[in-house]
Amino acid sequence: METFTYRFQNRNDFPSDKEILFIPPNGSLKKFDFSIFRIAKYLKDLDIKTSLLSLEPPPENFVHLFGKIYTPKTITEFLDLLGTIPRSQIFYRGWMHAYVFGAFLVKYFPNTIINIKDWNFCDRLRYHFLFGDLSLHDFEGIDYIFKNARVILSHYTEDETDRWAEEHNCSPGKFVFFPELCDEENFCQLIPEKPMDKISLVMASSLPPNNLPVDMFPGKTIFRDTRLLTRKGLMIDFVVPEAVFSRILSEKKLYLDVLYESRFNPNFNLVKGRALAARILQVYHYGVFLFSDVTREVRLFEHAIPSKFALYLEAGLPVLVNDKIKSLARLVEKNGLGIVFSDKKMEELPEKLQRIHHEYTEMSHNVCAFRKEFTYQSFSTLGKLLV
Repeated sequence: METFTYRFQNRNDFPSDKEILFIPPNGSLKKFDFSIFRIAKYLKDLDIKTSLLSLEPPPENFVHLFGKIYTPKTITEFLDLLGTIPRSQIFYRGWMHAYVFGAFLVKYFPNTIINIKDWNFCDRLRYHFLFGDLSLHDFEGIDYIFKNARVILSHYTEDETDRWAEEHNCSPGKFVFFPELCDEENFCQLIPEKPMDKISLVMASSLPPNNLPVDMFPGKTIFRDTRLLTRKGLMIDFVVPEAVFSRILSEKKLYLDVLYESRFNPNFNLVKGRALAARILQVYHYGVFLFSDVTREVRLFEHAIPSKFALYLEAGLPVLVNDKIKSLARLVEKNGLGIVFSDKKMEELPEKLQRIHHEYTEMSHNVCAFRKEFTYQSFSTLGKLLV
């Protein structure tokens, strides 16, 4: 079976005297930060000492993961604690609008490991137009991190991180491919002989409101393609996190198109999910990322391995991947994990999925074989980084 050839170390030998201090984006842990949840759980399972420093009390489902939890009330208390908490490494989770905080940690705490989520969203001018003052120093923050951090983890493959290294004049060796991985405990058993007369797709994701520009956000395109494909007979459900589901209902005007479709389109449903609950997804045939794309900046996802890939694997679902998500498409094709298609062929998916239904069982078994290798339990860079 084809597996990864990126900079990934097979190593699980964690020194017993090490302790990791987790710091969430901008110092505040959110319920939907599933990456921190997965990593902290894995370390707990290995009896690695961890602690959490957060300006807000952690969500209830996170509390049991950490040996100690520090919740200062002000940023001044936060910084005072940061200088006194014993730890061998700081693990900082960063995303857009949280990179300046990460740069601060890199500058004053050299043992900080940076785990970034997304970058290359768009050029500086559009970025500032979309996000205003939140964006003022993101570009400087990410540049400082790239040039000065000792280790940078991300869900981007070398195809992208080598470009970062060239653009920011830094060593490519500091970038470590570290996508969100599966947890063996979440593996769902295959449902034998799923009925194939009505093919069902699921998109497990957050959902942007309909007022965002299509140049930068895929939400409008996803919704347009969903309407088209459901009218050709496919069943498509959007399974969104609980907090997102509540927001959609409370901000109805921003999501009226989706709510209307869910109410009156018999082939479409908006479904309230649960955090990392793969069992909700196992009844579907395929997991989906996007159908077609018209956004300006493909680098945001071109060489990323999206977090929902692990969730689909845990559910035992083959996946449908647009070929613009190049690294993921390559991985899926090599391992027989689903179907790769182009923008031009997207409208043909309903007919194609019916034609190849006899291949579905083989793809499902390929998924179950591959996901055993795509786990924190099977391989991890963290062991090497803690030495």
